[in-house]
Amino acid sequence: MKSKTGTMCGIAGLLLIGVSGFADQVIVAGWKIGAGDNGKTLVMTYDDPATYLNIEQQLRFEINNQFAIQSGTVKFRNGVERALGEKEAQSYFNGLKGEHTLWEYYLSRGNVALFTPAAGIPNSCFGKRARVFTNNDAELFGNLLKSSDASELFLLEREGACCGPIHFSANGVREVQEIK
Repeated sequence: MKSKTGTMCGIAGLLLIGVSGFADQVIVAGWKIGAGDNGKTLVMTYDDPATYLNIEQQLRFEINNQFAIQSGTVKFRNGVERALGEKEAQSYFNGLKGEHTLWEYYLSRGNVALFTPAAGIPNSCFGKRARVFTNNDAELFGNLLKSSDASELFLLEREGACCGPIHFSANGVREVQEIK
């Protein structure tokens, strides 16, 4: 099955560049992505982000193997640099479509498994980070869970959600993705 996101990623393309500090750095949608110093994290940086105050020069995030922000820093145009708090880092990351870009990065490297509810969602997907596309093209991220109510229902647990996990029926979802 061909994914719309796979097509978008192919159209956008990836540019491989060599930069000090990263042996293999890739630019995806304005983000620079490369392996962290310890080899266990992914580092994502964004230069000159378009923000409300427009005082930030660079944002840098370390992403752990659970696809969560481990740490973040901001460098301001005046040269001052500081660590970001957890909610602040998540706000910047979400505002710049960091998670979408992270999934596109993995998709471009062939590290994403695609599933449709019609074909069945394997049990191995549940309890893990997932990207879900609904039939109306909404893109959602979270931990995929099975519903105890019915086999054709599943849940997407999202960080910071106010009212618990999002409930989905299989017929409302076009595609579920899992990072391999």
